[in-house]
Amino acid sequence: MTTTTVKKARWSAHSLYKRIKDRMLTERTRLEASLSAIRLVNQVEIESLLTTDLVFYAGIVGDLELCARVYAWEGLIGLMDGDENTLNYLYQATCYEVAAHRLLFAFYLYPSKTVVNQTSFNNFALALARAVAIGCWQEAEELAKILGAGLSNTRIYRDERDPTYEYKHSYFAGTNATCVAPFILQLYSQARGTQFPLDHLDFNPLASMEAYEPLLRLWQTKDMDALQQVLLPACDLHLHRSKPLTKSTNPEFWDLTDMLYPAEILMLLRLREKAGLITPTFDHPLLNTPAGRLYPVRSVPHDSDLDRALDNGLRAVAFIRSIEEHEKGR
Repeated sequence: MTTTTVKKARWSAHSLYKRIKDRMLTERTRLEASLSAIRLVNQVEIESLLTTDLVFYAGIVGDLELCARVYAWEGLIGLMDGDENTLNYLYQATCYEVAAHRLLFAFYLYPSKTVVNQTSFNNFALALARAVAIGCWQEAEELAKILGAGLSNTRIYRDERDPTYEYKHSYFAGTNATCVAPFILQLYSQARGTQFPLDHLDFNPLASMEAYEPLLRLWQTKDMDALQQVLLPACDLHLHRSKPLTKSTNPEFWDLTDMLYPAEILMLLRLREKAGLITPTFDHPLLNTPAGRLYPVRSVPHDSDLDRALDNGLRAVAFIRSIEEHEKGR
């Protein structure tokens, strides 16, 4: 890839690193407050759930997401500074992100009849790619379960002001506004030998992948020249789709983590490694940084506080929803 093309894409690993490091000054001050809120969930007793508002648990989702973002940034900053020990932060980020998705999906399983609860199809798929890229296989499967259920379970919502009006949607929003999410799902499907229920979507997933589509045919090849021919254009696409989110644009890689960390490319290389295939080093600006490398898989650190908080949160949402349904049925 030429320097001219990189400049045209307006992508700079150093610039992204600096922006993340500058933002961390603010985010670190918010981290402890979010961790305190998550620890508070551990102290909730089942008897108190009768008076607990679901808004509290919706706030916990935000706290989990903030922790995931801060830990991801800590990990990326450390890697860019040459400290591979900060990989543990990326593992923590994945654990907190998966917990956030599991709790958010619980709200969808016990829905309000009028409030629409969705999550971004693009962002969810990238979470799966990050989990696979660092070898968090159990966490990846937790996300895969939500993907399967969320894609196949379509909800009907009605407007209380107009009972004749209703509309349907799945758990995921923006399914036709991303080229990387279908690729991630199809790639993971091939690797695990199963398929996600994409048939009901209002677009052709294979036709929407752009430069990613050829990788599905060749990601398991032993011909490194052929793999490079299809991998580098996908890396180019990542650079060109890395830009801020605006009212008129909805790029796949608008978050700073996703701009710097090529999760979908590293996911492919990790799946090759898992399949016993060679995972060579490719010469591309996206992959020529410490954040763009494939590192050996480590043991996922166990966080008992997070486990208890998630368990209590899931039980609380189900319990409160059951109370609401009981009250409505009277």
